[in-house]
Amino acid sequence: MRSLERDLLKWIVGTLALGTVLLTVVAYLVTLTEMHEVFDDELKTIAEGVARMHQANQSWQSSADLPVRTDIPDDSEIVTQSWTIGGRRLFISDPRVALPFSPIEGHSEPMVRGERWIVHTVTRGGYVAQAAQRQSQRQQMAGESAVQISTLMVALVAGVGALLIFSLRRGLAPLDVAALDIATRSAGALSPIRVGNTPKELMPVIESTNELLRRLGEAFSAQRRFLADAAHELRTPITALRLQLQILQRSPDETSRQAALEDLEAGIDRSQHLVEQLLQVARSEPDVEMLHSEPVDLAALARNVASAFTTQADSRDVDLGVRVLEPAVVEGDLPQLTVLLNNLVDNALRYAPGAAVDIEVALEAEQPVLRVVDHGPGIPEAERGRVFDRFFRGVAGGAYPGGSGLGLAIVRAIADRHGAMVEIDAGDAGRGLSVRVVFPATTSAASA
Repeated sequence: MRSLERDLLKWIVGTLALGTVLLTVVAYLVTLTEMHEVFDDELKTIAEGVARMHQANQSWQSSADLPVRTDIPDDSEIVTQSWTIGGRRLFISDPRVALPFSPIEGHSEPMVRGERWIVHTVTRGGYVAQAAQRQSQRQQMAGESAVQISTLMVALVAGVGALLIFSLRRGLAPLDVAALDIATRSAGALSPIRVGNTPKELMPVIESTNELLRRLGEAFSAQRRFLADAAHELRTPITALRLQLQILQRSPDETSRQAALEDLEAGIDRSQHLVEQLLQVARSEPDVEMLHSEPVDLAALARNVASAFTTQADSRDVDLGVRVLEPAVVEGDLPQLTVLLNNLVDNALRYAPGAAVDIEVALEAEQPVLRVVDHGPGIPEAERGRVFDRFFRGVAGGAYPGGSGLGLAIVRAIADRHGAMVEIDAGDAGRGLSVRVVFPATTSAASA
């Protein structure tokens, strides 16, 4: 499992370690370059001094006695030697170093017994003076300087790493507190996580979690209400089915038995309709499933739904028609929009037998509108604010039994998921009921 603390430490300490390596290399190269400049100038000065000495002592025509060296050579020692212009050596500070003769003034780097030397040659008044130093000594001094810097940097990285561990643990402590708060809660404890002195970098996580807990709380509350209402509503049809079954069993003749059987069949149909609507309510909850958005032609949707309800409309002697005033297309979930219109048409057919029901498609101020109008008893204005509540049945529901009080609740839930508004008003000429679903103006409208 990934650890935020380990990841941060890995990247920060890794960056510091890489910086240490780069700084050490740069320090070595810079120090070596500076040493080359300083020692080259020093070699030049020494060589010029030796040359001036020989030029001043013109009587020195023979080779001086060469010194005898038995000590261990010092790598940092600067070796000097002088020659006549003809190549006869006059002097050398360390005879063990066989530097080659060269009358060419300036800088050179000859190999002497497999070791690189840096030599500066000066010519004065017929004499050649040379000052030389081992190149390895300069590299060693530059390396020692780089090691000292890298040692300090390693100590700095270790110190910074320790401070990072301490600060990260202190900084992440509020997250541990929040995690412990959540871990010790019961399944039903959905109160917000305490913010306290939470760092601002963690606030988006805490706030998002609190928002999720709020939505879960609302969803659980709605679920509990739904289950309580569903249990209450299912109790009545199940009791009615049991009574109808008992009546069927006690029927004394074929006529009464047939009547009881028809009543039982009607009760089963009502129960099935109620169960189907309960499932539709559950599926229309905002957090149940994602919408599969696609262009939906409202005119085609209206015709398909009207065709599906033709038999039911004929059985109730209802004139069911479709009027496309203006073609319109919306972005939405076709199955859910079909459920929405099914419920509107089913309600209209249920409460307006022997009348006319129209499905209209139009555009109003660039907003697609789906409208279902019936010529039934309508809904009193005082009850229009409650008809979207689940299981609410007003005067019309009492006059025309068989409804579950869920149809308009389903319509509202699906409309909300599509960003649409549902409006209820009296039907044409103030008679019946008009239900309008107004979709957002941003949805596209196109020709059918």
